[in-house]
Amino acid sequence: MARPLEDVSVLELSTMIAGPYAGQMLGDLGADVVKIERPGGGELARGLEPMVDGESFYYLTANRNKRGLALDVTDEDGREVFLDLAEAADVVLLNFPPTFAERYGIDHETVRERNPELVYCSISAYGATGPYREDAGIDTTVQALSGAMSMARTEETPPMRTGVPMNDVFASLYAVQGILTALYDRRDTGEGEFVDVALLDAGVAGLTTRATYSFATGEPYPPFGRRHNYFAPEGVYEVADGDVQLSVITDRHWRRFCEAIDEPGLAADERFEEVNRRVSNRGALDDRLADLLAGWEVDELVAALREHDVPAAPVNDTVSVWEHPQVRARGMRRTMEHPDAGEVDTLGFPVKYDRIEPRIDRHPPRPGEHTEAVLRARGYSDPEIDELREAGLIETAE
Repeated sequence: MARPLEDVSVLELSTMIAGPYAGQMLGDLGADVVKIERPGGGELARGLEPMVDGESFYYLTANRNKRGLALDVTDEDGREVFLDLAEAADVVLLNFPPTFAERYGIDHETVRERNPELVYCSISAYGATGPYREDAGIDTTVQALSGAMSMARTEETPPMRTGVPMNDVFASLYAVQGILTALYDRRDTGEGEFVDVALLDAGVAGLTTRATYSFATGEPYPPFGRRHNYFAPEGVYEVADGDVQLSVITDRHWRRFCEAIDEPGLAADERFEEVNRRVSNRGALDDRLADLLAGWEVDELVAALREHDVPAAPVNDTVSVWEHPQVRARGMRRTMEHPDAGEVDTLGFPVKYDRIEPRIDRHPPRPGEHTEAVLRARGYSDPEIDELREAGLIETAE
């Protein structure tokens, strides 16, 4: 079955996660994504360990369904090749500071002079405007600046980063949304668009109710730690053989929770009969639950709470999560064949459709694996390709 983006061509000049993940999602939906890397080593992620038969786990994460072009865009002649390729592209996707593109003459204004219908998406830490536009920044810098890090702690502990690159992922999702919106708009207007995505904007948008709490109160949102600020009991609770995340949100949940753990007297305690009282008396409630839950095992407690429709889950790690039946049922662990690394595990596409079928057609490319094919398709002759290779401006696969 044809996928919806099979007539869309993308030039991706990006590194690490934010740009590559956005490009991968477009590729999963059928776009022809050409990933551009510097000759003689490729992007930074290629060197990060551990390695899978010589291929970086990090690079394998976000670069499937792409063709690989090794091209030095920092050289004037290499820049001209890039601009020539951009003339025929639907989308250019970068994740470097705006100053990088401006320095080497591949910024959106320059590129769109050659192709006014182009959708040019720039992902950077702080965006194309504002006093920080020239500053370096990564996901964790933005976690701190956005305010998110201030909540990832208890009252007694210092701020901590999250376990996932949340702002990289947020920015990737907003970039895909922005690109698809611009392509949809182009169908009516015939005009391209500049899509400016900042990790900081994505992170601030992700504050959602934490931001509006501060708008309403003028106070910083309290530290989150292991407990929810508005509901109780809610959070991670220790049991005999591990930890369980449980979430008693409504008073109905509370009554069902007490039934599940066979403690009717707890439900009758007036200190805990209503959500705000439970939050006010959280200390006493947690002390009581520490005794009541100590004899339960993880699987036993989760099963009992699920049976009573109380949200609960074991605290998986990044190995045990793949054994969970719901994760398995949703197909979030897939495999792909790589010519060097063999069969490699990878993440599934997180959106499910009735008819559309995202799929894995290409392994993450070797350095320069498709350089010659991409250039030939644009009309470059073998002598011209040889000249670029001899000048060190391109690299082709061995």
